[in-house]
Amino acid sequence: MEERLPTYIAQWTMVLRGMQVDNTYKCAWARAILSCLGKGRFMQLPPDGKAMLHFSDIAKEMVRLYWNQTCFFHLRQAPEKRGQRGALIVSYVEDLIESYYALLGTRRPSWWSEAEPLLKEEKGLLEKTFREVGNVLPQNVAHRFLNLKGRRDPLPLYEYRRPEKAIYFASWQVGLLISFRELLEDEVDLRWAEILERFNGSPRIARKVVAASNEELRRGSLKEFKDVIQDAYRRVRIPDFYEEGSYVPLDDFSLDHVIPWSYLYSDDIWNLVPTRKGNNSAKGDSLPGKEDIVRLKRRNQDLLPRLRGMKGMEKHVGALLFAEENHLVDLYYGGCLL
Repeated sequence: MEERLPTYIAQWTMVLRGMQVDNTYKCAWARAILSCLGKGRFMQLPPDGKAMLHFSDIAKEMVRLYWNQTCFFHLRQAPEKRGQRGALIVSYVEDLIESYYALLGTRRPSWWSEAEPLLKEEKGLLEKTFREVGNVLPQNVAHRFLNLKGRRDPLPLYEYRRPEKAIYFASWQVGLLISFRELLEDEVDLRWAEILERFNGSPRIARKVVAASNEELRRGSLKEFKDVIQDAYRRVRIPDFYEEGSYVPLDDFSLDHVIPWSYLYSDDIWNLVPTRKGNNSAKGDSLPGKEDIVRLKRRNQDLLPRLRGMKGMEKHVGALLFAEENHLVDLYYGGCLL
């Protein structure tokens, strides 16, 4: 028999499941609150032991969450409107990411935990972003999160004190939220992914949301694909995808994702091409051009009959056939351009 949730936790799940879909602010707000409480980033106040959570701490955690989803996966957090940049908080985070790339001298994606120390060295840069984000929270997020469609009064999930730019929890509420933190974070991630699917055409969004929240990418080994492609060309005269007429020496052999891995969040033989390590590094996470897509489809047509004549290649033959029959190259290329 399924154990019944405490009323307070059930109210949180009701809000999370009943959110109106304008943007993902409420998801980031809820995830940030749970993270701050779980990490002990709140102030315990005497004499009743209430916990105060200031908007500045919530803003820092929201910046972290949006940074990771944007920097690694370029996920859109609100419907695209002509002449507008999208969700205001996200635009502040995007500006911060651009400042980081300028400091770094490259557009290499970095988790927030890696980027934050460098950003702290730029006087006032982080504080400005946290302040901008914190100023949006009382306008568009804190009080609206408590509203449930069909209910006249806001749910008593926390006490919101706008002049103080803070929310307050009773000690028993903090205890329940910490005890049920994992369950609620799963609820937030699921709802966040559902909302993002309305604004983004990229695949595996749920996995990306979890990866961004936990700062943990699950990249598999490409050794199997390297062996397959090397064997397909008998380990000699393996054509370099990016250098027409050139061949890749085995000691300088690498595989590149033509359609960026950050978009697909997957390793697929139909999207992996041989090239020199230097070419792979130089391309980074940049989008392919139309000529690359034409060459990729041509390469797949060349690779398919090579694998068909080899033992144990049924899985890879099937993947190439599926990609061709369902026009995956064109489908995902169009999606990553949006």
